[in-house]
Amino acid sequence: MVSVVVATPAATGHAGGVTLMVDVAGTGYQIWFRASGNHRLEPSGDLELAVGLLVAMATDGILELDRAPSALLRRRATTIQDVLLSWYPELRRATLVAPMDESAPLPSGRGTLACFTGGVDSFYTVLEHAGTLDALLFVHGFDVPLDDQQTRTTVSEHLREAAREIGVGLIEVETNLRDLLDPYADWGQIAHGAALVAVASALTREFGRFVVPSSHSYRDLFPWGSHPVLDPLWSTPDLEVEHDGAGATRVDKIEAIAPAPAVRKHLRVCWQQGGGYNCGSCEKCLRTMVTLDLLGELTASETFPHDVDLERVSALPLRNESDASYLRENIELARRVGSARYMAVLEKAHRNYLAREEA
Repeated sequence: MVSVVVATPAATGHAGGVTLMVDVAGTGYQIWFRASGNHRLEPSGDLELAVGLLVAMATDGILELDRAPSALLRRRATTIQDVLLSWYPELRRATLVAPMDESAPLPSGRGTLACFTGGVDSFYTVLEHAGTLDALLFVHGFDVPLDDQQTRTTVSEHLREAAREIGVGLIEVETNLRDLLDPYADWGQIAHGAALVAVASALTREFGRFVVPSSHSYRDLFPWGSHPVLDPLWSTPDLEVEHDGAGATRVDKIEAIAPAPAVRKHLRVCWQQGGGYNCGSCEKCLRTMVTLDLLGELTASETFPHDVDLERVSALPLRNESDASYLRENIELARRVGSARYMAVLEKAHRNYLAREEA
């Protein structure tokens, strides 16, 4: 059984923020959330459900909460599980044991919050919705580990400056939620959407709408942790969750945002550690650099090297269909602009991927 209980500050030694005590078949986790500035995080049954549901589905299928989730999310948890079970039959359906919700929804008129990592998807969403967003959210401990203080500092400086240039405030939340989720659910394919919703659920006093930038376009839909089918199902009377930008491919997005000064100075796609911003040699960096180069925007970028290693591109280590879909977009772009040089190396990388998949 997975049990999720809100801990008091006196019990944890932490004042402020929210701390949950999570028990997974006798193994205890203290999962905490802290916010920058004066932003107030609050516990709720909806937060507890978002934290514990995937772990329960990956273990014995029982989720016990000490607080009532909203009646709407309690019902939608069944559909969320329907979606996940259709994608990942190794999971099991979880039974929810929790008090019934008797609270009134929070008043309307609260602000709109959007995820912001400095990446292509989040920059696209933020720039497309300029003037309608009240704050941006970056979560320390998700793509940048909590113990990599050097990288965290570098990323924070870039994102704060980007938010200032765009004219929207940045909220930084830090959490060790991945300590709980990683042993039970793949971050990209299953867990990251629910994790983002968990953080937003703790900010509903200020924000009633949460915008999640799409990872993929409607053209390239496959099982993924954040998805246009899945994300809106996490909505509650207190929080509308919106999946944004799936009408555009990754190439479309880069083409739209690349000329923006904030993007040229602060675009970040790399998950490397050790204090850098973009390494320029990993799969994510290389595919982004290829797109920028094909669009004639790479030399204007201040966060990437200006030379693309074609040998590395031809040997890109594509891990899954997600990576392969982005590669195919670049092949189409290379064909559109008439780059025989890039066509050759990109098609070689794709052939290598298909051969590995068939092996």
